[in-house]
Amino acid sequence: MVNLPRTRESADNLVQRLRLLAQPQRLMVLACLLDGEKSVGQIEAGTGIGQPTLSQQLAELRRAEIVTTRKEARQVIYSIKDNMEEMKIRLICSACDPDFGVEDLQALLDEKPVAAPAHAGRDVAAACFARIRMEA
Repeated sequence: MVNLPRTRESADNLVQRLRLLAQPQRLMVLACLLDGEKSVGQIEAGTGIGQPTLSQQLAELRRAEIVTTRKEARQVIYSIKDNMEEMKIRLICSACDPDFGVEDLQALLDEKPVAAPAHAGRDVAAACFARIRMEA
């Protein structure tokens, strides 16, 4: 059975996520990053989105933890956070646009098994804590 949102909170979270992806420039950035990690200059050249708009959209994607960054010399390199995020992006885009890389999604599903989140199938509202022991 499909794990659909059963509470107002989970439905609101899903809507927030979909709103984040329902912005053309963010989708263009994500589509660009589906080809692999890129510098800001490469994203700008690949999408035609200029500054400061590109920086604003990248910041939104960072805050949502969809993309990650790393520094290479004086450049910031962006990539999609992980395989799960990549699959979500490809799935949403292919569901709404039949011409959008369905083969790529299938290849990703075939090649890279992804474990379901620990909370799959049940509502969980908990925090995880770690005990850190300081050596004297």
